[in-house]
Amino acid sequence: MKKFLIRLLFIILAVCIGYFLFLYYANYSTGTRSGSIMKISQKGVLIKTNEGLMDIGTINDPWAFSVEKGNQEILDKLDEVQKTGERVQIHYQEKYRTLFWRGDTKYFVIKVEKLNE
Repeated sequence: MKKFLIRLLFIILAVCIGYFLFLYYANYSTGTRSGSIMKISQKGVLIKTNEGLMDIGTINDPWAFSVEKGNQEILDKLDEVQKTGERVQIHYQEKYRTLFWRGDTKYFVIKVEKLNE
């Protein structure tokens, strides 16, 4: 009986770790959105996350996105285009779930391109 419980506990632990790794690394979708950046901010009390809003042209419906920590190049580019008001195309990955230490949204920016008008 003791061996069975140890094996069962090991299986449950392995399934939980596998599920967590899936949520952390798997992408539901990838894509692009175009618009102008409305806001970039850091949110959180204990754990700061980088959040932003982009005006995609629909009335009263801005698109919310997150930028993972360590992507300072992306944050700098977003800050630059927010100041100038330029339109950008954002490449993103959509995750299956939100994890509180990564960001408030399921959309994570991976690349920012300025649009030539």
